[in-house]
Amino acid sequence: MTVPPPAPTRPRARRRPLPLLLGVGALLLAGTYAGATALFSSRAQTLTRDLTAGLQLSAQASGAAKVEQLSYQRGLTRSTQTMRVTLTDAAAPVNLLVTNEIQHGPLPGFQAAGQAVIHTTVRFEDPKIQAGYERAFPADKPKLLTRIALNGDTTSDLGVPAGTVTEEGTNLTWQALKGQVEVRGLQTRANLTWPGLQMSGPDGSGQVGNVTLTSDLRRSGPEDRLGTGSSTLKLAQVRLGDGSEQINVQDVAVTAQSALKGEHYDVAMNYDIGRAEGAGQSYGGVQLHLGVGHLAQAPLHRLLVLLDETRKTTGVASAAGDLKSLTPEQEKQAGADLLALVKDKPVLTLDRLSLKGEGGEVLLTGSAALPGAAALSDTDLKALLEEPTGALGMLDVQANLQGSEAAMRGLLGTFGRGLEDNLDAFIEAGYLKRSGDTLSLALRLNQGEPTLNGQSMADF
Repeated sequence: MTVPPPAPTRPRARRRPLPLLLGVGALLLAGTYAGATALFSSRAQTLTRDLTAGLQLSAQASGAAKVEQLSYQRGLTRSTQTMRVTLTDAAAPVNLLVTNEIQHGPLPGFQAAGQAVIHTTVRFEDPKIQAGYERAFPADKPKLLTRIALNGDTTSDLGVPAGTVTEEGTNLTWQALKGQVEVRGLQTRANLTWPGLQMSGPDGSGQVGNVTLTSDLRRSGPEDRLGTGSSTLKLAQVRLGDGSEQINVQDVAVTAQSALKGEHYDVAMNYDIGRAEGAGQSYGGVQLHLGVGHLAQAPLHRLLVLLDETRKTTGVASAAGDLKSLTPEQEKQAGADLLALVKDKPVLTLDRLSLKGEGGEVLLTGSAALPGAAALSDTDLKALLEEPTGALGMLDVQANLQGSEAAMRGLLGTFGRGLEDNLDAFIEAGYLKRSGDTLSLALRLNQGEPTLNGQSMADF
């Protein structure tokens, strides 16, 4: 019997170094993330510096605040920036400490991909003001969260919690406020909603109800100082009173619009009130619509750039201070641009000023232009700046007033019984023209010659 040879021994399977591969992979991933985070840390610091510079310029230009960076502590995944914001447009300056906690990309806070996420908080330097702030917001504080996408677009969410405080017998209660600002390239959109607040105390009570703010603005390029678009602020109600006197305003809308037509800007400001009551008077509607048209884009933009540069170097925020701080070269440039603006025949318009009372509506419209400015020289412009009354001979001003007789009497009565009693005398003298139940007045000043209802003022 033949004994079979022993079976061949199978080679032992080689165990894959899984832990080692995972460890190396994790190390590579961590190294890559650390490198990317370090890169975004640098980007975040650069971006934050640019945003701070923009905030400083805007605050300085407004004249209402001053911004200075106190510190910037840069880390690998998180950095902290501290700024002092001084509110100067008040009886006494108020200092706030603004802290930005910055989480760097590419996965800031392990959320969506982006360059950074910034958590902003504020604190008052004055202990008394800060104590009041703590009483108003004992738990949740107002928050601002800004997300910066990989392409540089930003989304900022503002939240102010509801609350109530009582100081010296006056109770103030407000609802939560929410807002968002989106910057997408050259377009900026804002949206804010606030249900309002109520106040009551020994001196009276008040209410502000349902406030909304919407804005949509677009710049033509990074250097565009103006942009075009519209902004609207709406208030459903504002009510103030002490029991005996009540002021009630409803359906308020303030709208600003700007448009570029060719190489000229048109700007409009509209103020609309649905109803206004107070001091024994009641109006169903109040409207004020103002406009400035045909503003030359190029010289206007150069003037704004010049003012910005002057504010950067001098720290002066007022227009008068800006003019005083100009160098001779800058003063020459500003004069040339101002002359170009005036020569391009801008027009100031009063599209409507109307009051709607029980007797009907009274409407005032008008315009003002400088058609004679086309012939101005540099010397003429300098003389006009020193003595503005010299421009009267170049002005073309028009004003037109019309309304029903009942509406006119009601309007004049609000300014005093004597004016209302003299209405018939105004009509008889020709100051007001009657057409049926409508009274009207047309006033014009053209190159220094005033006319009323088509007749020279010398005839009255």
